[in-house]
Amino acid sequence: MGLLEKASDSSSSKGQNVQASMSSGSSLLAKAESFIDENLSTKLEPIQRKGLLAKAEKLIESDEQLRDESLNEPPVLDEFEVWEDEARESSIKTPIKADSSEEHLDKQEYLFDDESDFTTAPIEYHLASKKKIENYQSIFEITKEIGASSNFDDFFSNLNYSIMGQVGAETLAIFSTTKNDFSKFFLIESQGFEPTEDWVISNEDPIYSILQQQESVIYAQELMGMGLGPNGKAILQAMQAEVVVPIKTLTQFYGIIILGKLISEEEYISDDLEFVKVMADIAASVFERVSDFEARSKEIKYLNKIISLNDGILNVSREFASVRKIDQAYDILIQVLKSNYQIERFTFMLFDPKEKDTYKVFTSNQFSPETIARFILGRNSDIVGMVSNVMGIYKLEDFKSNMELQSLISNDELGIIDEFTIIPMINLNWLVGLFIIHKSKEKLTEDYKISLVSLFELASPVFANILILEEKENSFSNPFSPIEDRIDSEISKSKSLNISFTVIVFKVQNIPRMIQMLGQNLFSEYCDNLRKSIQEHLGENDHYVRAGQGKFTAILHSKDKEESEIVIRKIKNHFQPTVDSIKGSFKPSYRILSLEYPKDTKIKEQIIEMIEEA
Repeated sequence: MGLLEKASDSSSSKGQNVQASMSSGSSLLAKAESFIDENLSTKLEPIQRKGLLAKAEKLIESDEQLRDESLNEPPVLDEFEVWEDEARESSIKTPIKADSSEEHLDKQEYLFDDESDFTTAPIEYHLASKKKIENYQSIFEITKEIGASSNFDDFFSNLNYSIMGQVGAETLAIFSTTKNDFSKFFLIESQGFEPTEDWVISNEDPIYSILQQQESVIYAQELMGMGLGPNGKAILQAMQAEVVVPIKTLTQFYGIIILGKLISEEEYISDDLEFVKVMADIAASVFERVSDFEARSKEIKYLNKIISLNDGILNVSREFASVRKIDQAYDILIQVLKSNYQIERFTFMLFDPKEKDTYKVFTSNQFSPETIARFILGRNSDIVGMVSNVMGIYKLEDFKSNMELQSLISNDELGIIDEFTIIPMINLNWLVGLFIIHKSKEKLTEDYKISLVSLFELASPVFANILILEEKENSFSNPFSPIEDRIDSEISKSKSLNISFTVIVFKVQNIPRMIQMLGQNLFSEYCDNLRKSIQEHLGENDHYVRAGQGKFTAILHSKDKEESEIVIRKIKNHFQPTVDSIKGSFKPSYRILSLEYPKDTKIKEQIIEMIEEA
């Protein structure tokens, strides 16, 4: 067969390689072999393969080439599918913007949020937004009312009714203070419950420190779990509290607002809490201004009152200038005390110029006639000694247990006295009288006390001069007449019994500077202690008299110089002023002068001069 066999063999081997992929190529080869066997002779010369066989071989070769290329090249992607995937990813990353017309409608419907899509929000959300608008509309009006408050009563009342009216809580409490001390909060306003008197929140309570650190509204149940302590828990439980909000700024804590359950029995929504927080912030920002208004109002009221009191004193001075009788002066004085100082019950005592050693009741609307007749204070009285050194107001503490008063006033009358406040009337260092307050409508403040002392400083010389005019021979025409009479008596006894006596003078030094450095009260206490020390060491026949401001005289009967020195040493050892009364570098002191009769002098005038010049 020659070439035919080779062609057959070659075709057969090639056909087997592509049999799996091209069945049509195999059938064409079989037909070609059959055609050659039938028509060609054995001597046929080699010819070039043409026709169907050549086409078949080319087809097989191209098929193999395509198969090899398909194995080496990547598959071709669908461009439409790629574009569709990219578009889907881009749409996920970038939300679809609303249409300009829809955005305009959204802005009309929603006041604040114009970027969110509310098309799928529940109906409750739209209702809450409307309530927020109503809350802010009411805040505009409430701010005007609270801002117009000029005192704390209006301020807290407006705050109370504003929150109650807008939120609708069953109970409400506002804890704050009307003073400039924020260490304690008192219950200023309350609604819907009965508070107790001990509801006070101090800076020592845990609830105070917890709320001081809070920046916004906090639920009561959450607050209960923070360790409030018994006081804070008792308040919240009694109110059935739901919401608590502090009234504060960045630098100051002004108070606390506590709200109970809603009247509608619904839960607090975010708009309610936001409204309460805004109201607390407004209250905190206005608090300082209201406090300034309140302080300025009090100051103006105080100045007007002081002006009125001083004007009353000037009017009294004009009226005093024309009086010549004690009754007239008394009527003028009492009228001013009742109208300007609200004094209701009192006792007025004056020096008795006849006995020269006692103070008797001139008039009293507190004691019975029997007590008035019995109520007499001598020069040696502890009460007289306490108030006779300097003008001031002396409140006698524990007067109901005072032994001297118990001996002069019955227990029944002492029991109904509210107070025993003494105002001395001193003229030229001599005690003219005592005005004793037993009851007044208003408590005497420091300013009232200063004005009251000024009034009696004006009245004292008036009463002293009237006594001098009415009694020609009294201690005021000769202030030393009580001492002078006693010295005359001792001189007479010394001559008849051939005995001596000694006159001692105790004089407090630097009185004006002492009053300036230590104050009137400490000066009065110092002089009173010195007086008591002198009196405690005098004998039964010795005589004591106050000779002036900070000046005390003792006449020692039948004692010579040596015996007098023993008495002086005892007085000095006994008189030990308390260290608390000595302030700063200034140390109070006194000096002692003495003359023995007849050893040192036999002239009465020298003794009187020593007392005057001491």
